[in-house]
Amino acid sequence: TDNQLRSNRIQTFLPALEPFLSSPLLYNTAIISAVEYYYGCFSSTGSMGLSAICIRGREPQFDMATLVRTPGDAPDQSLHRDVPYRGSVSVLIPLVDVTRSFGEIRLCPRSHAGRNASIRLLDTMLTQCTLVYAAPLEMGSALLYDSMVAHAGSQNSLSQTRDAMYLIFRIDSSHGLGYGANEHGQEG
Repeated sequence: TDNQLRSNRIQTFLPALEPFLSSPLLYNTAIISAVEYYYGCFSSTGSMGLSAICIRGREPQFDMATLVRTPGDAPDQSLHRDVPYRGSVSVLIPLVDVTRSFGEIRLCPRSHAGRNASIRLLDTMLTQCTLVYAAPLEMGSALLYDSMVAHAGSQNSLSQTRDAMYLIFRIDSSHGLGYGANEHGQEG
C-alpha cells in the first residue's frame, strides 16, 4: 500500500508476509541487539531473533516495515514524530548513500524525554531545539532512534530518488492510536 507523506515523500508498507518476514534487513543480529539494548534487554543466547531476557513488559516486537522514497528536489519536511505514544523504536536503513545534499535526517535530541514529551507541542520544540544532522549515512547502515524523537527529512537537492527502509519495533500494544497535529505538525 502506498501513502503520500509530507513534502512529496511516498511511503510503501511492506506486507507482513514472506519473503519480508525472514529478510536479513528485518532480522539483522546487530539491529536486533541494538533494539534489545535500548529496551534494557540482555541477551541470554546471542542467537538471532528477539530472544533476550528483558525487563518484564518491555519485550520488543517487530511492528512494521516501510519503504520511503524521497524524489529529487523534494523539499524539507516539517518536524514530526513517527508515533504519538511511548514504546516504539524506529530504525532507518538508507538504501543509497546519504549526504548533506541528499536528504539527510535532522533530529531534535531529547525531544522524546520527560514526563510531558507526548503532549509537548512541536512548534515549541522547534524554538528550543538545536537540530543534529545524521549524515553521511552509508547504504545499508542503520540509525536507531526513539520513535517519539522529533525529526525531519531534509531537502533532496539532487535529481536522484533517495530510498530508505524504516523498521519499527514496539514494546506495548498502544499502536493504532490517532495521529494529530501535536505529533506530526500541521502538515501531518
